[in-house]
Amino acid sequence: MIGRAISHYRIEEKLGEGGMGVVYRAQDLSLNRPVAIKFLSSQVADEERRRRFQQEAQTASALNHPHILTVFETGTTEDGQQYLVTEFIDGWNLREWARREKPSARQMVELMANVADGLATAHQAGIVHRDIKPENILVAKAGYAKVVDFGLAKVLETPDSVSPDARTVSAGPTRAGAILGTIPYMSPEQAAGKLVDPRSDIFSFGVVLYELAAGQRPFTGQSDLMTLQAILHSQPAPLDDVRLAPIVEKALEKEPAERYQTMRELVVDLKRAQRLKTAVTPPDQAPERPRKRRWGMVASVAAASFLVVAGTFWQLWQKDYFWENPLAGARVERLTDFEGNEVDAAISPDGRFTAFFSDRDGQFDAWVSQIGRGRITL
Repeated sequence: MIGRAISHYRIEEKLGEGGMGVVYRAQDLSLNRPVAIKFLSSQVADEERRRRFQQEAQTASALNHPHILTVFETGTTEDGQQYLVTEFIDGWNLREWARREKPSARQMVELMANVADGLATAHQAGIVHRDIKPENILVAKAGYAKVVDFGLAKVLETPDSVSPDARTVSAGPTRAGAILGTIPYMSPEQAAGKLVDPRSDIFSFGVVLYELAAGQRPFTGQSDLMTLQAILHSQPAPLDDVRLAPIVEKALEKEPAERYQTMRELVVDLKRAQRLKTAVTPPDQAPERPRKRRWGMVASVAAASFLVVAGTFWQLWQKDYFWENPLAGARVERLTDFEGNEVDAAISPDGRFTAFFSDRDGQFDAWVSQIGRGRITL
């Protein structure tokens, strides 16, 4: 197939292979741009799959959203192979992207909010995807996501007008009793073969979001049957992320009436969680506000402590705990009875003598007295 020309496309590289077809990267020779071409597998080219393949082309081409893969055209080769031409996404599926890029919580929430917005647009157009899983979400190296593969999608119909093959269990002769979809990502009503509506996609989206956040699927079993039983009856372990946990929990409610009723409601909650993540994620900005609050608390405590200590000190000071009169208990003794002026008295360092000047005869004389002896000498 490599090097083969289909219409004005030249096949250049095989990208992957799924249950319904093989995907190649090709070059649009008219517009000189890369495209992806999906061929319906010749091994499964029964009438039912041909119908579904054509349905994928019609469904996807009717949707116009930046996060839904754009379909350019569909056709059939000369040897009868059906093909679908879409835009080429240079990147990985969601699971590979998560493993390679190890996205932050903010990046994860932002990307899944965009995916949910694309699905909300499909639902508003009356289209249920019915096969939401990591492999059907492509993430470009530039960081944006695209929902792909509407091969199982169906236009919503009323229960009264629904045809047998609109249910999730096929009654056709080729796969009697087969459940359409990917078991680990099915909603309970899809797993039970009941009619589905947009709330089924919401459950499947919740499974993908849980797996992306926790690194494992919420419902597992050793066999497909046990996995289906887990989807119908088991509750997954709670997520550690306190912002995503309530969103995922609501999306994974067993009863459709208890889930988000529209994908648009889920988008709103994801965008709110995205804003919360953005507010606390950047390491050079987020700690600033808590640090200011901590210093404010420290300053308040210090001020209160200072007031308590100052008040206590003042009370003790008033009660003379920290002040003692140096003359308390002193004994007063007269050293001289001279007439005239006595000035500049001083006591010797050993405390035994005192000296002073006295003006007795119109001039000052220095006198020395031994304390306690009453003897004064000139």
